[in-house]
Amino acid sequence: MAHGMTIAIMGVSGSGKSTIARLLAETLSWQMIEADDLHSSENVAKMRAGEPLNDVDREGWLTHLQQRIWQETSSGASIVVACSALRRVFRQRLAAGAGGPTIVVFLQVDLATAFSRVRNRENHFMPSSLVSSQFESLEVPGAEEALIVSADLPASELVTQVLERLRGVNSAQPFLGDISPRS
Repeated sequence: MAHGMTIAIMGVSGSGKSTIARLLAETLSWQMIEADDLHSSENVAKMRAGEPLNDVDREGWLTHLQQRIWQETSSGASIVVACSALRRVFRQRLAAGAGGPTIVVFLQVDLATAFSRVRNRENHFMPSSLVSSQFESLEVPGAEEALIVSADLPASELVTQVLERLRGVNSAQPFLGDISPRS
């Protein structure tokens, strides 16, 4: 059985990853994985304390995320993943672990907007004080690596734009499978 497709919605904290990934997954009737839910309690405590994660902190989280992606896609299911994936090596690991086609969508946002969104967010462990460290860690993907979209649009418009762009990729690369919204 062929592996399902993975769409990874990436960007800094406050870019709208979770919202866009959830709406996209609902539109496509796919599963969604929220990478933030897979952080260890130690990672969450560190971020709550205002300390950015380092690569050692992220290792177990990335491994767990890869396992979850593999678990879903190896049965043929297609998924949408909300994950910061700030560094190229993280994106490469996620794609390699998916076992099937992976498309990365980068939600591009400026520092002021991301800071404002995170500051106004409720019930999340990521404090706004860490937004700057996210931008410092970010290795902006090029057009050959990701679909790059502005996160300034309203969520419904952004999902529509992502779907249109994905359909363009899909028609050029039919092996990606069906990404049409389910009715």
